[in-house]
Amino acid sequence: RAVLALRGAPVALALPLLAAATGHYAAPIRQNAARALLEHGTPAVDLLIGQLGDAPSHIRARAARSLGAMATHRRTASMTASLARAVAPCLANLDHPSAQVRTRCAEALSALPTLSSNHSLRTHLIRALADRQAPVRAAAVHALATLLDPRVAPALSPLLNDRSRLPREATLHAIEVLKLPGFTRRVSDILDESTHRSERCAAAGALAHQTDSAGLRALVRGLAADDDRVAAACAQAIRPHLATPSVGPRTAATVARLLDDALASEHFELRFN
Repeated sequence: RAVLALRGAPVALALPLLAAATGHYAAPIRQNAARALLEHGTPAVDLLIGQLGDAPSHIRARAARSLGAMATHRRTASMTASLARAVAPCLANLDHPSAQVRTRCAEALSALPTLSSNHSLRTHLIRALADRQAPVRAAAVHALATLLDPRVAPALSPLLNDRSRLPREATLHAIEVLKLPGFTRRVSDILDESTHRSERCAAAGALAHQTDSAGLRALVRGLAADDDRVAAACAQAIRPHLATPSVGPRTAATVARLLDDALASEHFELRFN
C-alpha cells in the first residue's frame, strides 16, 4: 500500500523509496515498485541513469536493479526508448570496483532493450565472463543468452567447467534458451554427477535440444534419479522426442507417469512443448 501511494509523489521524493523496494523479498512489492517507477516515466529513468555515473556503489547497484525492474515491466515504445539509454552506462559499470555494481549492471542488461547486433554489448559481456566474482559471471551469461545469438557459444563453453555452480547453471540455461548443439558430453556428466538439484534440472533442460543419441541416453538414465524433481525434468526433456525410434514403449510409459505425478505438484511447470 505504501508503494502504491508513492505513484503520485514527486519523482525526486519517490525515487529512493521505490528503488529500494525493487529489492524487497516479496515479489508483489518488487513488481508494484517497478510499475510505480514506470508511472514516473522518463524523469525516473533519467535520475537512475544519472546515479549510474556519479553515485556511491550501493546507489549505483540500486539504480541498475531499478532500471532492470522497469525494463521487465515496460509496455510502451517511448519507455523502451528511454530505457535503452541505460545500456551504455550499465556496460561502463561492468568494470566498476564493486562486485555488487558489476552484478546488478549485468543483471539489468538481461532486461534492458538491446540489439543482438550490438558488438560493444557482446564484447563487454564476454569479457565479464572472466570476472573474478561468480555472480558477475553468471549474470553475464544470462545477459548473453537474451541476445539470442548462437555465436556466443564458444565463449560460454568454458563456463560449464567453472569452479562455482552459479555460472555453470547459468550456462546450462543459456544452452537451453539458445538451443546450442555440441555440448552433450559435458552436460551429460553434470546431469549424472552433480549433487545439486537445480544444476541437474538445468542440465536436463540443456540436453532437451542436443540432437545426438548420447544426450537422449543420459536423459533416460535420469528418469531413475532418486530426486523426483530431477526425474521429472528429464521426463520433460524427453517429451519432445517420444516419437523417435530410440524411445521405446517402456521409456514412454515412464515419462508419462513422471509427468502425471509432477503435474499434481504445485511447484511443477511444463516446458519443452
